[in-house]
Order: sequence, then C-alpha cells, then structure tokens
Amino acid sequence: MKSNRRALGLIALVFVGSRAAAYLAGVRFDASPLDYFIQYPDPTLLKTDMLSTVWYFHMAPPLSTLFFGLVLNIFGSSFSTIFAAVYFTFGLALALWLYALMTALGGSQLVSVVLTIGFALSPAAILYENWLYPDYLIAALLVAAALLLRDFAASGHTLKAAGFCALLGLIVLSRSYYQVAWFVLCVGAVLLVIPFRKRLAVAALIPLVLVLALYARNYEMWGFFSGSSSTGLNFYNEFIVQLPVSDRARLAAEGRVSNVAVQSDVYLAHPEAYGLRPPTGIPVLDQTYKTTGVVNYGNRTYVDIWGQLQSDGIAVIEARPVVLERAGVMALFIFFVPSQDYPLEPQNRARLLQFERLSNVLESGQIRDVAAAPRDPVLYQRAHWTERLAEVGWLTLLVYVLAIPYGVLRTWRAVRNHNRALAAPLIFLLVTIVYVGVSDLVAGIPDNNRYRFMIDPLVLALLAALLARAGERWRIKPLAARSSALS
Repeated sequence: MKSNRRALGLIALVFVGSRAAAYLAGVRFDASPLDYFIQYPDPTLLKTDMLSTVWYFHMAPPLSTLFFGLVLNIFGSSFSTIFAAVYFTFGLALALWLYALMTALGGSQLVSVVLTIGFALSPAAILYENWLYPDYLIAALLVAAALLLRDFAASGHTLKAAGFCALLGLIVLSRSYYQVAWFVLCVGAVLLVIPFRKRLAVAALIPLVLVLALYARNYEMWGFFSGSSSTGLNFYNEFIVQLPVSDRARLAAEGRVSNVAVQSDVYLAHPEAYGLRPPTGIPVLDQTYKTTGVVNYGNRTYVDIWGQLQSDGIAVIEARPVVLERAGVMALFIFFVPSQDYPLEPQNRARLLQFERLSNVLESGQIRDVAAAPRDPVLYQRAHWTERLAEVGWLTLLVYVLAIPYGVLRTWRAVRNHNRALAAPLIFLLVTIVYVGVSDLVAGIPDNNRYRFMIDPLVLALLAALLARAGERWRIKPLAARSSALS
C-alpha cells in the first residue's frame, strides 16, 4: 500500500512538473474552437439564450453544450481559465486512474508507472489537454468507468454499478460518437459474466431511459434517431468524397444522387444555396452565421442537408461499391497516424515541435513526420501507399496488435476461472476498443487518429498486463532451466 502511494505521488509530481514546463514553454489552453467548430453553437447565444440553445441545437448531445454554456455564463471573461483548470484536473485524474487500472489488471508497479508517465508526458496528452474538445475528457471518463466496474464486479456494491452506468450515460449524452448501441453493448456484455445482474440492470435503467428519451425527442423533432444530426456529414466525409467530382456529376445526371453531393462545398458553406427553412423564432435554428463570422451548422436547414447527404452517400455506395474499399484503406492508414498529427492549436504544436518529432519516432514508431494526416482521398490510392506507410506509427500498431489479442485471451481465462473482478473490466475495455475501431472504419475519417486517442489509455492498460505476464514467464523459464540442469 505504501509503495502504491509513492507511485501515485511520483506520477502526480511528474504530471504537475511537466505541465509547468509546458506552460513555461508557451503552451496555453486553446478555447478558440468554441468560436468556429461545427459541433458548437454560437457562444453569444450560449450567453444570452442558453437553455433554448442547448435544447434546440441538433449537432451535438446536450450535456457538452450545457457545460460550455454554464462556464460562459458563470465565469464570464475568465471562461478560458476555467476550461484550462477543468482539463488540467481531468488530465491529472486520468494519469492516476490509468495507473490504478493498469495495476488492477495485473500490471506491475514499475511497468504501470513507466507507461502512465510515458502517456502523461506524450505530446498528444499535453496538446489535447490544452484544446477545447471533449475527447480528452472522454478518455479520462472511460478509464474511470473501467475502475468503477472492476470495483462493482468485486464487491457487488450498488453505488459502484450506478457510478459505472452514470458515466456511460454521461459519455453518450455528451459525445455523439458514442451511441446508445455502445451503452447497450457494454452493459449487455458485462451482464454475461457477473453474478450481480439485477443490480447492474437496474443501475443502467435511468441512464438508458435518458438516452432513449433524447433520441426519441430528436426523432420527433428532426427525424433522426441518434444524438446528433451529423450522420449525413459523416457519410459525405467517408464515402462521397472518395469519388471525383466528375463521377459524382455523372451520378447526378443519371438522377442517382442530388446536386448536394456534387457541389457539397457550396452547400456546406452557404445553407441559403439549399433553400433556408422559414424562420422559427428560435435563434440557434434561424441564425445563418454565428456572431464569430462562421457558418452556424445548427441552422434548421442543415438537418435537411445532412439528410440529403446521407441519402446520397447510400446511393454512392450502391452505384460505386469501390468507395467502401477506398474508405476502409484511408481509415486504417489514418487510424495509426500519431494522434498529435492533427490540426490542433498551431502555436502549441510549434512550441512542442522538437519534442513531438522525437515522440513520433520513439513512442509511435513513425518513419516520416507529417503536420497532419492528409485528407485528400487521392493520396490513399495504391500509388501513394509508400508515402502513407511512412506516416503510420508502427510502434502504436504493434501495441494494438499485441495488446488486443492478449486482452481477449486474458478475458477468456478470467471467465473460465470465475475471476469476475478481472473479466468485467476487460470486457468493457475490449468492447469499447472494438467499438471505436469499427466506428472509425465506418464513419471516422479523416479524424481517426484523434478518435483513437480516446482509447489509447485502455490499450496501454492491456499492454501493462501483457508486459507483466511476459516478465513473469521470463523469470520462470530460466529458473526451470537451471532446475532441470541440476537434476
């Protein structure tokens, strides 16, 4: 216990010291996404009409929008400082929770400390911690959920089950990437291996009802059964862009897709080109451009545009099935690009540039450094594979290739041995990792490496357990060999 406290103290000390060093190097929290990201409503509306804006904004689930609105209204001009404090706190918690999860899964103290500090010091962790987007917070919540589930599986304590399910519901109601299917898969898979099924099912009921209520509200109000209206935009980014504009124009001439698929750039930047819906009297739905000068994707017309792009995306798949292969190749390449190779805050990246390049080589195993994974589908055709392969983080790929099968094997053994305190969190980790991987293949590009960041801590936890097991075998074999020689 005393050594465990020392390990946690060391992790906390290194974390705080690294953040102080980053601050001295000029790294600052970037709250600018609030002004221009499509997933965020106009910050002015969040200040002047918060409840209506949160209720009617269809591009994201309500809790993240409500969080932004509360900070803006309560703390005024100090909002960026508050966001920075929240993200710093979650970062420290993530590091401490990650160590706890590693050791709970069987990782040795030494390996767990080294891997945790390596993650906490990574450029990706520092950059995402200083960028106003939910992914960093989600990464921490996933680790916390795994720990709560482990405690529940070991003790059967109802509050632990309630905490686990509440975190799952919080994630789904904050981040549309995590759909109700993920919630059901996680809870359903865990129900198969624990004896306290009724307690977990009851604990899951309220969060599940809240999520389904949101989905039902969205279906009744907008016509889509999910947490966000942006499914059509995902179809565009994943499939439609895989075809040259000339090919899309031919499909439009044949009546198979609409002109939105051909001139998507126009419609994405100018909703009036599609034909604005009549005013509703609700600012977030009527506003064409935010007060910051960028397009308001919360405008009611974009529900229609996304719906049209979804229909066009399905038509493109039917007419040109090759887009599935092209999208899959592009998704896999980008998935294993270092997660910091993304359009994050440029000044922060510039201040960590040398550190980032060193990390890309030593931690990720990347051969050729890139500022961000290319977003042009043409660059993922076979003729360009040599260039793309050099951008992949090969050590990251190796970790995934080793850790996930080991996680499956360890889960099977835990279930067979009735070790529910180990089987339950392992199942949750594997379900979440597979969910993110499959989601990225289906609807992730060009942001796959950013999405992967959310599950990197979970994979590292599996790696810690794998390395501990490998160390045990390495120590046992020489002893066995010496005993055999003496006999």
